[in-house]
Amino acid sequence: MEACQQGQLGCVRTLLDHGASVNRTKRDGWSPLMISCKHGFDDCARLVLDRGANASAAKADGWTPIMICSSNGHPACVQLLLDYGADVRATRENGFSALMASCQNGHAECAQLLIDKGAVEVDSCRFDDGWTALMLTCQNGHRPCAEFLLSRSANVNYTKQTGWTALMAAAQSGHVDVAALLLDSGADPRVVRSDGPTALSLATERGRVDVTKLLREYLTPEELEEAAQPRPRSTAAVQRLRGASRVVDTSSRGGGFTKYPPPRAASAGSTMGSTTPKVALWPP
Repeated sequence: MEACQQGQLGCVRTLLDHGASVNRTKRDGWSPLMISCKHGFDDCARLVLDRGANASAAKADGWTPIMICSSNGHPACVQLLLDYGADVRATRENGFSALMASCQNGHAECAQLLIDKGAVEVDSCRFDDGWTALMLTCQNGHRPCAEFLLSRSANVNYTKQTGWTALMAAAQSGHVDVAALLLDSGADPRVVRSDGPTALSLATERGRVDVTKLLREYLTPEELEEAAQPRPRSTAAVQRLRGASRVVDTSSRGGGFTKYPPPRAASAGSTMGSTTPKVALWPP
């Protein structure tokens, strides 16, 4: 274990040659392969895999080697595990997967390998409560990773059962560059969470000045007045706002909501060249 943790390939080989068990684990479930993957020692990982290490063996808490190296941003180890047939779709009890591990920490290169080489579907990876890989990466402000997910058709307007969206996650956390990317990719700022808040109200309450200013450009005067009402909002108010956005199609991908009148060119397009219709700014 110590040899793998320090990346001492020669020592690992000697220990294995003298009968060390390649699949033996510590009390907490860590195996030589997991330790190698955590620290990015792909040469040690390859050696133990060649000697029979289980590429998909999980700890008691559900963490697998490919989740571990994805979380820590080691694409060489991700590729290696894919080559050895690791189960890329394995999840922990709550639905957490390797793709979500990479996106949570902004490791776009690992996410690309998991999607392009591992054939993982972007929107199929989510927590049991509906929190998606895109929401995770937006909450943590990882724009390059968000750009990549959107380029692979992540649904920018997917909502949890409670109404959370990726835009709300970015707005509440104050990531204005990510919020701008989402809006340019078709995110609907009028979506209302089940308990009343919108992306604008979440940003305002947290004092996210830049995000608040950005979101206000995408709302009509009437919508701004409605958003300024104190919470909790009445059922009628929530229904009015929901009626304005009218769409949150959780089964389709991409945009999927009515653009605001009157037409006006939105801000600069996404760097990923998205074809999703952009939202017109208000006022004209």
